[in-house]
Amino acid sequence: MPAATLLKQSIRQYVLLLRPSVLADRWQIPIDHWNSSVGTYQNRYWVDDERYQPGGPIFVYDAGETDASVYVSSQLQKKKSFLQEFLKRFNGMGIIWEHRYVGLPTKVFF
Repeated sequence: MPAATLLKQSIRQYVLLLRPSVLADRWQIPIDHWNSSVGTYQNRYWVDDERYQPGGPIFVYDAGETDASVYVSSQLQKKKSFLQEFLKRFNGMGIIWEHRYVGLPTKVFF
């Protein structure tokens, strides 16, 4: 089989493993909870509630100190990931949360 045909088949199989995109949203959070005059920043997060049933669990994936969009594609958009397996098995909601000092939130240092 020609290499170009194999490549097209591989790409098609990979695309079939992906779910529709999950869009980022932002949560406005105080920079300093004890001093509101310092201001706020926008923290990114992503939610997959496609399988959520009322009373089901909510799984929060803290991306740690990295750009969380990497985990959105690997955990929320792929049909086969450990997080997707949890959401499917327990009728849960998945949230990926980005660290305030990494990724695209406003970087604020004291």
